[in-house]
Amino acid sequence: MVYIDNLSEFICQAIAENKTGIHNPQNAEYVNTTELVQLIAKLHGRRMRTTKIFNPIIKLLQKKITAFSKLFSNLTYKKTGKEMNYNVVDFQDSVRTALYGKNKLV
Repeated sequence: MVYIDNLSEFICQAIAENKTGIHNPQNAEYVNTTELVQLIAKLHGRRMRTTKIFNPIIKLLQKKITAFSKLFSNLTYKKTGKEMNYNVVDFQDSVRTALYGKNKLV
């Protein structure tokens, strides 16, 4: 996942440095879907509960059904170590800004 301000900064740096090739810009932090949804709930003043009861069933289905493997697996790009060069907004601030805009602090 890459926040739009971080992507914009990456593009500006790529243009300035005449970068070529294939690039996969991303936020400095990997995003966990559960953490993302919990943060959104928190910012809306709501509480979200999670459970691990279904994890054994999901793990079993991942081995048997390809769709479950794609839905519940860890798909990430390997970090290059250069993400900090263009990440101007961290994960929490990017979610907060996406929900409320730049002028409202929660």
